[in-house]
Amino acid sequence: MKITNIIGSPKPHGYGGSIEKALLGLLGHHGTKARTFELNELTYRGCQACLTCKTTSDVCIAQDGLTPVLKEIRESDVVIISAPIFMGEVSSQAKGLFDRFYSFLGPDFRTNPKSGRLAPGKKLVFILTQGNPDEQTYAAVLARHRRTFDMCGFAEVYPVQICGARPGSETQVPGRAMARLAEVAKALLRSAA
Repeated sequence: MKITNIIGSPKPHGYGGSIEKALLGLLGHHGTKARTFELNELTYRGCQACLTCKTTSDVCIAQDGLTPVLKEIRESDVVIISAPIFMGEVSSQAKGLFDRFYSFLGPDFRTNPKSGRLAPGKKLVFILTQGNPDEQTYAAVLARHRRTFDMCGFAEVYPVQICGARPGSETQVPGRAMARLAEVAKALLRSAA
Protein backbone atom coordinates (compact mmCIF):
# COMPACT_ATOMS: atom_id res chain seq x y z
CA MET A 1 0.00 0.00 0.00
CA LYS A 2 1.49 3.33 -1.05
CA ILE A 3 0.58 6.25 1.21
CA THR A 4 0.96 9.99 0.74
CA ASN A 5 0.88 11.75 4.11
CA ILE A 6 0.26 15.51 4.00
CA ILE A 7 0.56 17.77 7.03
CA GLY A 8 -1.50 20.92 6.48
CA SER A 9 -0.52 22.66 9.69
CA PRO A 10 2.23 25.26 10.11
CA LYS A 11 3.32 23.12 13.07
CA PRO A 12 4.29 19.71 11.63
CA HIS A 13 4.84 18.27 15.09
CA GLY A 14 1.55 19.66 16.33
CA TYR A 15 -1.72 17.91 16.94
CA GLY A 16 -2.49 16.88 13.34
CA GLY A 17 1.01 15.51 12.85
CA SER A 18 0.68 13.44 16.03
CA ILE A 19 -2.64 12.02 14.81
CA GLU A 20 -1.11 11.12 11.43
CA LYS A 21 1.87 9.49 13.12
CA ALA A 22 -0.49 7.44 15.29
CA LEU A 23 -2.43 6.30 12.19
CA LEU A 24 0.76 5.34 10.36
CA GLY A 25 1.78 3.38 13.45
CA LEU A 26 -1.51 1.49 13.39
CA LEU A 27 -0.99 0.67 9.72
CA GLY A 28 2.45 -0.69 10.63
CA HIS A 29 4.53 -2.43 8.02
CA HIS A 30 1.68 -4.13 6.18
CA GLY A 31 3.24 -3.47 2.81
CA THR A 32 3.01 0.26 3.42
CA LYS A 33 5.33 2.79 1.91
CA ALA A 34 4.64 6.33 3.12
CA ARG A 35 5.96 9.66 1.90
CA THR A 36 5.28 12.73 4.04
CA PHE A 37 4.94 16.33 2.88
CA GLU A 38 4.84 19.31 5.23
CA LEU A 39 2.92 21.96 3.30
CA ASN A 40 4.33 24.82 5.36
CA GLU A 41 7.83 23.95 4.14
CA LEU A 42 6.81 24.19 0.45
CA THR A 43 6.58 27.23 -1.77
CA TYR A 44 3.41 27.20 -3.86
CA ARG A 45 0.36 29.12 -4.95
CA GLY A 46 -3.26 28.09 -5.13
CA CYS A 47 -5.07 27.45 -8.40
CA GLN A 48 -4.36 30.20 -10.96
CA ALA A 49 -7.59 29.58 -12.93
CA CYS A 50 -5.65 29.06 -16.17
CA LEU A 51 -8.09 26.24 -17.11
CA THR A 52 -5.33 24.28 -18.85
CA CYS A 53 -6.31 21.20 -16.80
CA LYS A 54 -9.75 21.43 -18.40
CA THR A 55 -8.63 22.06 -21.99
CA THR A 56 -5.23 20.67 -23.00
CA SER A 57 -3.85 18.82 -19.96
CA ASP A 58 -5.07 16.21 -17.49
CA VAL A 59 -2.82 17.57 -14.73
CA CYS A 60 -2.06 20.93 -13.15
CA ILE A 61 0.67 22.60 -15.21
CA ALA A 62 1.88 24.92 -12.43
CA GLN A 63 5.43 24.02 -11.45
CA ASP A 64 6.08 24.67 -7.78
CA GLY A 65 6.30 22.91 -4.43
CA LEU A 66 2.92 21.20 -4.92
CA THR A 67 3.92 19.53 -8.21
CA PRO A 68 5.43 16.44 -6.51
CA VAL A 69 2.60 16.38 -3.94
CA LEU A 70 -0.10 16.22 -6.63
CA LYS A 71 1.91 13.56 -8.48
CA GLU A 72 2.22 11.44 -5.32
CA ILE A 73 -1.51 11.77 -4.66
CA ARG A 74 -2.25 10.46 -8.16
CA GLU A 75 0.14 7.51 -7.65
CA SER A 76 -0.87 6.57 -4.08
CA ASP A 77 -3.40 4.07 -2.83
CA VAL A 78 -4.12 6.09 0.31
CA VAL A 79 -3.81 9.82 0.99
CA ILE A 80 -3.77 11.13 4.57
CA ILE A 81 -4.31 14.87 5.03
CA SER A 82 -4.45 16.68 8.35
CA ALA A 83 -5.62 20.26 8.59
CA PRO A 84 -6.34 22.45 11.59
CA ILE A 85 -9.26 24.85 11.70
CA PHE A 86 -8.04 28.46 11.70
CA MET A 87 -10.57 31.29 11.65
CA GLY A 88 -13.46 28.98 10.78
CA GLU A 89 -11.81 27.18 7.84
CA VAL A 90 -8.92 24.81 7.15
CA SER A 91 -5.48 26.38 7.35
CA SER A 92 -4.31 28.41 4.36
CA GLN A 93 -1.67 25.74 3.71
CA ALA A 94 -4.37 23.08 3.26
CA LYS A 95 -6.74 25.39 1.38
CA GLY A 96 -4.05 26.16 -1.21
CA LEU A 97 -3.60 22.42 -1.78
CA PHE A 98 -7.36 21.84 -2.03
CA ASP A 99 -7.67 24.62 -4.60
CA ARG A 100 -5.15 22.77 -6.75
CA PHE A 101 -7.33 19.64 -6.52
CA TYR A 102 -9.28 21.40 -9.30
CA SER A 103 -6.95 19.54 -11.68
CA PHE A 104 -8.38 16.25 -10.39
CA LEU A 105 -11.79 17.18 -11.84
CA GLY A 106 -12.58 16.30 -15.44
CA PRO A 107 -13.66 19.00 -17.90
CA ASP A 108 -17.32 17.97 -17.53
CA PHE A 109 -17.36 18.02 -13.71
CA ARG A 110 -20.22 20.55 -13.61
CA THR A 111 -22.61 18.17 -15.35
CA ASN A 112 -21.00 14.84 -14.46
CA PRO A 113 -20.41 14.46 -10.71
CA LYS A 114 -18.42 11.25 -11.42
CA SER A 115 -15.83 12.90 -13.65
CA GLY A 116 -12.99 12.81 -11.11
CA ARG A 117 -9.64 11.89 -12.63
CA LEU A 118 -8.17 9.94 -9.75
CA ALA A 119 -7.59 6.22 -10.21
CA PRO A 120 -10.40 3.95 -9.03
CA GLY A 121 -10.14 2.69 -5.46
CA LYS A 122 -8.07 5.57 -4.06
CA LYS A 123 -8.79 6.31 -0.40
CA LEU A 124 -8.49 9.51 1.62
CA VAL A 125 -8.22 10.00 5.37
CA PHE A 126 -9.11 13.59 6.23
CA ILE A 127 -8.06 14.57 9.76
CA LEU A 128 -9.61 17.85 10.86
CA THR A 129 -8.41 19.28 14.18
CA GLN A 130 -10.06 22.10 16.07
CA GLY A 131 -9.77 23.81 19.42
CA ASN A 132 -13.53 24.06 19.87
CA PRO A 133 -14.77 20.99 21.77
CA ASP A 134 -18.14 20.95 19.93
CA GLU A 135 -17.87 18.81 16.77
CA GLN A 136 -20.96 20.48 15.27
CA THR A 137 -19.29 23.89 15.21
CA TYR A 138 -17.22 23.05 12.11
CA ALA A 139 -19.18 20.07 10.77
CA ALA A 140 -20.02 22.12 7.66
CA VAL A 141 -16.30 22.54 6.88
CA LEU A 142 -15.85 18.79 7.02
CA ALA A 143 -18.93 18.18 4.83
CA ARG A 144 -17.91 20.80 2.26
CA HIS A 145 -14.43 19.38 1.76
CA ARG A 146 -15.72 15.82 1.76
CA ARG A 147 -17.96 16.72 -1.20
CA THR A 148 -14.90 18.05 -3.04
CA PHE A 149 -12.95 14.87 -2.32
CA ASP A 150 -15.85 12.77 -3.62
CA MET A 151 -15.96 14.83 -6.82
CA CYS A 152 -12.20 14.35 -7.34
CA GLY A 153 -12.75 10.60 -7.46
CA PHE A 154 -11.66 9.34 -4.05
CA ALA A 155 -13.47 6.00 -3.69
CA GLU A 156 -13.57 6.16 0.10
CA VAL A 157 -13.23 9.17 2.39
CA TYR A 158 -12.58 8.52 6.08
CA PRO A 159 -13.17 11.68 8.13
CA VAL A 160 -11.48 11.97 11.52
CA GLN A 161 -12.61 15.04 13.46
CA ILE A 162 -10.55 15.87 16.55
CA CYS A 163 -12.18 18.44 18.85
CA GLY A 164 -10.78 20.30 21.83
CA ALA A 165 -7.16 20.42 20.64
CA ARG A 166 -5.21 22.72 22.93
CA PRO A 167 -1.64 24.01 22.96
CA GLY A 168 0.51 21.73 25.06
CA SER A 169 -1.51 18.63 24.16
CA GLU A 170 0.13 18.10 20.77
CA THR A 171 1.66 14.73 21.57
CA GLN A 172 -1.43 13.32 23.29
CA VAL A 173 -3.94 11.46 21.14
CA PRO A 174 -7.24 11.24 23.03
CA GLY A 175 -8.81 7.81 23.52
CA ARG A 176 -11.82 8.64 21.32
CA ALA A 177 -9.47 9.71 18.52
CA MET A 178 -7.41 6.53 18.87
CA ALA A 179 -10.58 4.44 18.63
CA ARG A 180 -11.54 6.22 15.39
CA LEU A 181 -8.00 5.83 14.01
CA ALA A 182 -8.13 2.10 14.81
CA GLU A 183 -11.40 1.82 12.83
CA VAL A 184 -9.88 3.66 9.88
CA ALA A 185 -6.67 1.60 9.95
CA LYS A 186 -8.68 -1.63 10.06
CA ALA A 187 -10.77 -0.53 7.05
CA LEU A 188 -7.68 0.48 5.06
CA LEU A 189 -5.86 -2.78 5.81
CA ARG A 190 -8.95 -4.83 4.98
CA SER A 191 -9.34 -3.12 1.61
CA ALA A 192 -5.62 -3.58 0.85
CA ALA A 193 -5.75 -7.32 1.51
